[in-house]
Amino acid sequence: MVETMRRAAVGALAVTTACSLLTSFEGFDEPRPRSEAGADAGGDGAPPDPCFHKRWPAPPASGPDGDVGELYAAVRAMSMASAEGDPPYGFDLDNLCSCPDRLACLGPQPGKPCDPADSGTDNAANDLFNFFSSRSGIKLDESGLRLGLDTGRFGLMFRLVGWNGEGNDPDVQLTAFNAFAVNGGSDAGARFDGTDVWTLDVASFVDARIPAFPATSAYVADGVLVATFTRLVVKVRIPTSGGRWLLIPVEMRDVHVAARVQRAGSGFSLSNAEMGGRMPTSSLLSLAVSGGACPGSTGFEAVKPLLCDSRDVPLDPGKDGRDAPCEALSMGMVFDAVAARPAAEAGVPVEFVPCPDAGPVEDCR
Repeated sequence: MVETMRRAAVGALAVTTACSLLTSFEGFDEPRPRSEAGADAGGDGAPPDPCFHKRWPAPPASGPDGDVGELYAAVRAMSMASAEGDPPYGFDLDNLCSCPDRLACLGPQPGKPCDPADSGTDNAANDLFNFFSSRSGIKLDESGLRLGLDTGRFGLMFRLVGWNGEGNDPDVQLTAFNAFAVNGGSDAGARFDGTDVWTLDVASFVDARIPAFPATSAYVADGVLVATFTRLVVKVRIPTSGGRWLLIPVEMRDVHVAARVQRAGSGFSLSNAEMGGRMPTSSLLSLAVSGGACPGSTGFEAVKPLLCDSRDVPLDPGKDGRDAPCEALSMGMVFDAVAARPAAEAGVPVEFVPCPDAGPVEDCR
């Protein structure tokens, strides 16, 4: 039944988008030698890796001194599901040549998950997001997310500190924040001209003071901002019937970001930005609940095996290729961002909860 549903999902990926702001980033898609590729890598003289690995740039050895101060940017377009026939978003997270080499983890089905040698990207969630789009109306492609961004129903901001303003800087600080209510909740929505003011979600802070989503490392290499987050939650809002907006919290671990970075007025901009991470299946099941598939319902019971059988990576990257159980779905997204400013005070958005009586969502068994 699961395979039938999966084939139906793949066959239903008729996702169309408007003229896109989003393009696949170019500059870090390089084959890597087997000595760098996996847990069983050989030493010097090992044969070349036959697989393609889509990775992010390495840090620069050095960069000029300087600090241009505290800069902000807000996302103006994003997509979590590539169109039919287009390459999936994201990166090779496990750096393994899964077919025919070592699997990243032990999945629920023998011999799977298995990445084709030429795929270069871990993104098992791509087909699932397209499945949701085609079956439930939860649009996670660019066209579906644009309305929420344009009207300020949700936003994603980044703060960049310690950058020298040049093309190479081995150590910068990047922090992510969820946001909403652009320009005080104005009906005109976002302008995306560098003057927008976004209200930060208080849930992006710990005890309303400490940012909850700081990058554990960040640098600029040849004009590309690269950052790693241990954990990141991206809250998006999707319109539904009755003028309500569904909150879809997308939680990721071991998150990697690469984007072209430039100064832009008093802030900065990101273009050709790409993100990849591991989505815990418990979070993915919660996403289904957020979309209205309440636990115990026919819809939830139908979609749960599809989600659980799609797990393709461990949650902990240190377990890649070590016969650990699959605990997460790889996923990716693309976006771009323009200069913006945060409001003086964070706030709490009003949420519509489609399953108000739902308790904790059970994980895959």
